[in-house]
Amino acid sequence: AIYAWRRSKNLASALADGSAHNGEHVLPAGGFEILKNPKMMHSGAVTAIKIQPSTELLYSGGADRCIKVWDVFNSERSPACVHSFRAHGGSVTCIEFGRVGPSPGFLFTGGTDKTVVVWKDAEGRDMMLYPFYVKHHVVELKTWPTSLAFSTTRMNQGELFIGESESKIFTLKIDAEARSVRGELEHWESNHVNSGHKLAVTNMTVNQTDGVLFSLSNDATFKVWELGSGQVRKSIANENRARFLHACLDLHNQNLLMVDAAGWVHVWSWVTERLIFSERICDHAGQIFAVACNNDGSEVLLQRANQIDSYLVTRGSVHVALRGHEGPLLGVGFLAPGKDEIYADREDIDDMLYSVALDNTLRSWDPISMQCSNVLPEPRSTEMSAFGLIKKLHVVLTGNDDGSLCVWSLDNGQHSINKGHQNTISALCTAWTGRDEHDQWGRDLVFTCGFEGELLQWEMTTVQRKDNVGTGRKCNLVGRTKAHRAEILCCVFVPPQMNATRYPEGLVVTAGNDLTIKKWSVSDRAELELAGHMQLSTPDGEVSMECHSDAITCLAVDANFLFTGSDDASIRIWDVQGSFLITTLDAKAGGHSDAVKLLLILPKEGYLVSLGVDMILKVWDYTQATVVWETLHERGVITCMCYDERSGRLVCGSEDHTIVTVDLPDFQALRVAREQQEAEEEDAAAAAQGVRRSGGATTHAGLLA
Repeated sequence: AIYAWRRSKNLASALADGSAHNGEHVLPAGGFEILKNPKMMHSGAVTAIKIQPSTELLYSGGADRCIKVWDVFNSERSPACVHSFRAHGGSVTCIEFGRVGPSPGFLFTGGTDKTVVVWKDAEGRDMMLYPFYVKHHVVELKTWPTSLAFSTTRMNQGELFIGESESKIFTLKIDAEARSVRGELEHWESNHVNSGHKLAVTNMTVNQTDGVLFSLSNDATFKVWELGSGQVRKSIANENRARFLHACLDLHNQNLLMVDAAGWVHVWSWVTERLIFSERICDHAGQIFAVACNNDGSEVLLQRANQIDSYLVTRGSVHVALRGHEGPLLGVGFLAPGKDEIYADREDIDDMLYSVALDNTLRSWDPISMQCSNVLPEPRSTEMSAFGLIKKLHVVLTGNDDGSLCVWSLDNGQHSINKGHQNTISALCTAWTGRDEHDQWGRDLVFTCGFEGELLQWEMTTVQRKDNVGTGRKCNLVGRTKAHRAEILCCVFVPPQMNATRYPEGLVVTAGNDLTIKKWSVSDRAELELAGHMQLSTPDGEVSMECHSDAITCLAVDANFLFTGSDDASIRIWDVQGSFLITTLDAKAGGHSDAVKLLLILPKEGYLVSLGVDMILKVWDYTQATVVWETLHERGVITCMCYDERSGRLVCGSEDHTIVTVDLPDFQALRVAREQQEAEEEDAAAAAQGVRRSGGATTHAGLLA
């Protein structure tokens, strides 16, 4: 049987879990009973189905070896099976149309009898309502044809592409004006497109406008071919290692939509030549068999075993997934392209993304193709544990579990190893001590913290390379301070502009498992001077140095405000100079209900971003102690993040070895909406007070009368 589906509004449709849901559903449509009429339908399984675009007639092929033509979509005529004929000596595997010559053009069918049959409307039927197909040509193959696709080359000429079960793609020339099909098996077998597929071709589709053919295969790859030359333009392997099952074109948005046997939906843009979406929609129990979309690509339909799923597509919300690392991400950040990068001299390319992970590699990512452009491995057996950048010097810093600090110079690909800590480096931050970027007395410093509770100070200098070719970066250990009794988990630098008189080279703030927050005055001393503790007033009026009730895991600073995130699920805002608590952002204020994992300042917007271990991202207007936006991140566990000011997105590293982007809202629009809401609330309050005053006066006047 064949089923037709239609979007319907049900007031209360029962869902699979027994609940009711009001709204639209894709349900079997009425008025198509002819498709399920035992006298009309196929006597075996329906194996192929396709609509002829110019006539809107439905064609179906089955295991009964027959092709049936259905007129079921014309509202002015009663649904009917208008033609049924035996097409093959085996099951019909595929159907395609060739829109050349007189309407309706050619019909092509493939079957398990290892043939492709070319059908043509019988002569003298130009005025007839329905076509009557007769065999025009039979192509014999050595294997089953599994997929057909047609491309128009000239007004009355075209080319049929035949994908078969042993991985090859053949071509057959079609000329509507010729009495027979040009080309025999021997002719185009020797000139077949060498597909490079290793297993059966499962689906093919032609993009006539751009002159390309897309092919999918059981070998878990899809390929893009040039129609003119037959050469492969692109070959992409499915990272899920699952075979591709079906594809359709979204011509409006220039995308190819694909589904695979693991239940994933993939969207590939032939403009940027990369995947722009890849997500698992269902597991093996609910395998997807086919995909389709409407004309403008705003809706995607997925065919499953016993239902049709409809998805609305939101565009402009870009999600990028970068894969290349083989371990959880430790850090991500942006720097100008290195001298060895291909974009080094491009003025239109501002920064490139760099990342480090527990696979002990530093990678750079092409800003246009978003592919990994360079890999620098850590040659030692140590494991990376911390990450930092110095944009001014164009270097990446990594701390390691053996206590060493590694300095990666991106200009020459060299790196230096500097021993310092006796235990794992748990956090690091960088500092420029000058009052501005041109201050001749400023120093480039690096501060590293370890599990042994020590704070080390390093100074970066420029030195002549040993080969006298250019200069390099040298990192010198200049100070060591026993900062905490327990593990230090985070640190941050406060620039000297906050209080240049008292702290001419700035402050370093440290915190960790001992629950204290300490300020250290930056200087050239071998041991830094403690500038003070953050102090918390207890309910009984005493002052405590323990600033949270659980480990302090992350720090951020914005001007004179210090932000601390903790495993106690709270964020606290402190006055750096005064060392006192300003406010607490906890669950009562709309904050996190579980441990706070990461904090990040959006400098342009003046907002704070926080991430909980439950993967809920929140954006705070901390001056109002309110959450202006939040979202649940469902694409893996985020381990690090940075802000891309160019696109207004968060760039996040995750435990599943990928880098993903998170779109942030239009904060200006949010700010305007909030101001309007506040104004409306003030007007409503003022109006309520005015009514009360007015009502009282009226009553008083009535009594006087």
